[in-house]
Amino acid sequence: MREGIGMDMPSADARVSGEPAQASGRKDGERAVCVAGKDGRGSPVLTATKPTKCKPPKAKKCRQCRASFWPARPLQAVCFNVECAAAEGKVRAARLAKREAKVTNAADRAAREAQKGLRQLLAEAQTAVNAYVRWRDRDTTCICCGKPFEAQKPGGSMDAGHYLARSVAPQHRFNLSNIFGQRKNCNRPGGATRGAFRAGVIARIGREAVEALEADTAVHKWTKEEVRAIRDDYRARLREARKETA
Repeated sequence: MREGIGMDMPSADARVSGEPAQASGRKDGERAVCVAGKDGRGSPVLTATKPTKCKPPKAKKCRQCRASFWPARPLQAVCFNVECAAAEGKVRAARLAKREAKVTNAADRAAREAQKGLRQLLAEAQTAVNAYVRWRDRDTTCICCGKPFEAQKPGGSMDAGHYLARSVAPQHRFNLSNIFGQRKNCNRPGGATRGAFRAGVIARIGREAVEALEADTAVHKWTKEEVRAIRDDYRARLREARKETA
C-alpha cells in the first residue's frame, strides 16, 4: 500500500484557496479571493488574499408591478411573477424594434438624400432661406409699399421677394441682401414697380450695398454639397431664432 493512502485529503476549498478550511479564519458569509503568482522556483501557485465580506442582495422594486423582491441575478429587473416577466419581455421587444426602426429610417433617409438631384436641392435650400427671411422680417413692413404684413390672412401676407430675380442673377438667389419680406400682392405680376423695390432696398441696406449687388455679375456654378450646406445652415438658423424668441 502506498504511503499516505489513509490520510485525510484537503477540502476543495483548501485546494483552491491555498489554505486549509479549518485555518482560513473565515466566518460565515466570507470568501477568500485567490491571486495567481509564482513561488521561488518559478512554479505557478494560487495565494489566498484577505477574506472579503459577501454582501447580501438588496431588495429591488419590480419594474412592472412595483412590488419589492430579492433578485436572484444582479441585473434582474422584474420579480418572479410570470406576468411581470412577460410584460417586461414585450417592453424590451418594443424598445428593440423601435431602435431597429430608427436605424432603418436613418439609412433610408441617407439613401433618399444621396439620390436627390441639384434641382431638388436648390428648391429645398431656397425654401429654407425664404423661411428664414420671412422670420427675420416679420416685424418690419413690405420692402416695396411700406405697408405692414397681415399675419392673420390664410397663408400669411408675406413672400420672400428677390430684388434681383433668380432668373437674372442666380448667383444671388441665397444672398440675404437680395431677399426681403414683401407683401404677396407686391410680389405678383403687376404689383410693385422695380423703382419702388429698389428704393425700399436702398432704404434698408444703403445705396452702396445695392450698387455693389447690382455690379456683381460673376457666374456661380452651384454644387450639391454647397447647396446642402446652405439648406442645413438656414434650417438650423431658423430653429435657433425661434428658440430664442419662444
